[in-house]
Amino acid sequence: TQEATPELVEAARRSLDARGASSTSWSMAWKVNFRARLGDAEEAYKVLNLLLRPVAELDPTTGKANGSGTENNLFSAHPPFQIDGNFGGASGIMEMLLRSETGSITPLPALPKAWAKGEITGLPVVGNATCSLSWDQSKPGSLSYLELVSHSPYRHQLTLPKGLERYELRLNGRLLQPKQLLRSGRLQLPLMKAGDKLTLTAR
Repeated sequence: TQEATPELVEAARRSLDARGASSTSWSMAWKVNFRARLGDAEEAYKVLNLLLRPVAELDPTTGKANGSGTENNLFSAHPPFQIDGNFGGASGIMEMLLRSETGSITPLPALPKAWAKGEITGLPVVGNATCSLSWDQSKPGSLSYLELVSHSPYRHQLTLPKGLERYELRLNGRLLQPKQLLRSGRLQLPLMKAGDKLTLTAR
């Protein structure tokens, strides 16, 4: 991670830069995920667009007809059909919008400017819970609303987007005091049981 191993993060970024963006579909799917994990929102978005471009289009980096991308039926192409691009591309989109593998739920870690407003529902997170969120990049911190539904007992952490300072936090409708939960930039949430629902609403 950027916090734990910044030198490895920079090495990974340089390696990706050297490899370029356009490639086979399975490779571009990996690159979307890597760029999102690095927090490189615009690079992740650029590679995602290359992955989703129609197969017959000219490659903007070479001027030649590309062999990879997406078929008219939305199958990912190598060519021919390659499921890695479909699954990996979907994973990359999720990685751009929500992260939790570090132990802390981090909304919008690699949100590109092109996705000015939006919402997504039912994303799984570490600790057996599902998360839904909406965003508006014209607002401080971009995050408008977050809902976390627990499916088993777990004490979650939540990393707030930079710039988000005014918000309301509720657990099963009960108002919480964020200042009492904030530690090193993360909200240390109360123990949640199966069926509990936590909401964060930006003000």
